[in-house]
Amino acid sequence: MVKLAQGLDLATGLGGLANMQARIQAEFTDAIQQHLDAFAQTRGYDSIFTATTYATSTSPRFGPEGQYAVEARDATWKAAYELLDEVQAGKRPMPSLQEVFAELPELRWPDEKAT
Repeated sequence: MVKLAQGLDLATGLGGLANMQARIQAEFTDAIQQHLDAFAQTRGYDSIFTATTYATSTSPRFGPEGQYAVEARDATWKAAYELLDEVQAGKRPMPSLQEVFAELPELRWPDEKAT
């Protein structure tokens, strides 16, 4: 007896494929969010969300960091969703998570020197 994945449509197989695609997208989304949060934590923020709330701060440190966090978050998600659109349009195969991170913008605070 063959055990089938939950949600698999025997007639088309699309139920299982759709579930697999949704699961992969969720894993990638979570990994990218964790990547952004880890970046913000290098400056003591709880998350990228917390860092972005400082964008309008009058503090000479927190204001620029918050604004950069907004720009870095936006650029990262823009690149990630452009990549996803290309995959869904059949223009490229699904990359590995490592390949995705290689295509995302580099996250480096503006006052840090390039390594």
